[in-house]
Amino acid sequence: LIERYLMALRQEMELRDAAGSVATVFIGGGTPTHLNEEQLQLLCETIFARFSLKHNGEFTIEANPNDLTPAKVSHLSALGINRVSLGAQSFNSNKLLFLERDHTAEHIRTGIEQCRAFANTISLDLIFGVRGETPAVWQADLEAACDLPIDHVSTYELTIEKGTRFWNRASHSERLKTSENNNARLYQLALDMLPRAGLEQYEISSFAKPDHQCQHNQSYWNGNRYYAFGPGAASFVGRTRTVNHAGVLSYIHRLEQSRSPIDHHEELSDRQIGIDLLAFGLRQTSGCDLDRWRNLTGMSLRDIPQLIFDKFIDCGWLVIERDVIRLTPSGRIFADTVCQEIFAAN
Repeated sequence: LIERYLMALRQEMELRDAAGSVATVFIGGGTPTHLNEEQLQLLCETIFARFSLKHNGEFTIEANPNDLTPAKVSHLSALGINRVSLGAQSFNSNKLLFLERDHTAEHIRTGIEQCRAFANTISLDLIFGVRGETPAVWQADLEAACDLPIDHVSTYELTIEKGTRFWNRASHSERLKTSENNNARLYQLALDMLPRAGLEQYEISSFAKPDHQCQHNQSYWNGNRYYAFGPGAASFVGRTRTVNHAGVLSYIHRLEQSRSPIDHHEELSDRQIGIDLLAFGLRQTSGCDLDRWRNLTGMSLRDIPQLIFDKFIDCGWLVIERDVIRLTPSGRIFADTVCQEIFAAN
C-alpha cells in the first residue's frame, strides 16, 4: 500500500491551503523509516510543496532501530532531518521479544552512533510496566540509555490499544502488564535516575538535556495550532479540531474517490479550549501559567469545580503558587488521574 498511501497523503495536503512557514515538522507513526530512500524523498517533497520549515526549525523523524542502514541514515541527513526519535523500547532481549520488537540492543547502539553524525537531537523511547518486569530490569534499561550519547528520553507505561495484537492477547485473559503499584515504583526510578544523567524532566513522560526539549510536542501542550495528515491524524487549526478516519484502507479509498478523509469535526468553545490548555499545561513540570491562561481563554479557576483542585491540593499532588498551577513531584505519578478529572469538567 505504500505508493497509494503516499499519493493519498499528497492529495490530502493539496486539500489544505498552503500554510507558509512552520516551526516544526514531525514524521511519526513509528514506522516512517520502513520507507526506502526514494519513498522518503517523495514524502518530503510532498510536505515541502505545501509547507516550508523556518530557519533552524525542528525536523523530526521516528525511526525503527533496525531500519537504520548506513544508506538510510545518509539519506535522512540529506533530507535535512535534524532530530531522530528512536523506538528503542528496551535493551533487554526478553522484554523486546515480549513487546514483539524485531531489533536488538546492538541495533539501538549502532543506530545512535550513525545518527549522531548529523542529528542535533537523538531521542529514545522506552517502555516500562510489561508483565514480570522488576525494578532491576527497568533500572538496567535506564542505565543503558544514560550510557549512550543521547539528548532526550521518553518513558511510557505500557498501554493496550484496542485493535492491536496486544488487545487481542489481553482479551484472551493474557496478563500483559504489571500492577499499578509496581509501575509507580518503576516511574519513580526514571524520575530519580534520568536527571542524574543530565536529562531533566520537563513533561510527565519526557526528559531532556538543556535546549533539547521536543519543540513539536511543546507546541501541542501550549495550545498552539497544528496541521496533521494521515490515518487517524488530528489537526487543530483556528478553533477547529478534526480527526481523520483511522483505518489505512478507509483513508486511502476516501482520497482516491476525492472525498474528505475527515471522520470527526468539532468547533471548540472557549471553555473546551481553556480546559485543554489547563490539562496539557499540567503535564509540563513548569505547570500552567495562570496569567497567560486567563489572557488566552478569558477563564478563571472559578469556572472549574473547586472541589477538583481542593482534593488534589489536600493530598499533595497539586500546588498553586506565584500564579502558576502545577503538579508536585509526587503528583506527577498520578498525572493521568488529575488530568482526566479536569477534562471531565467539560
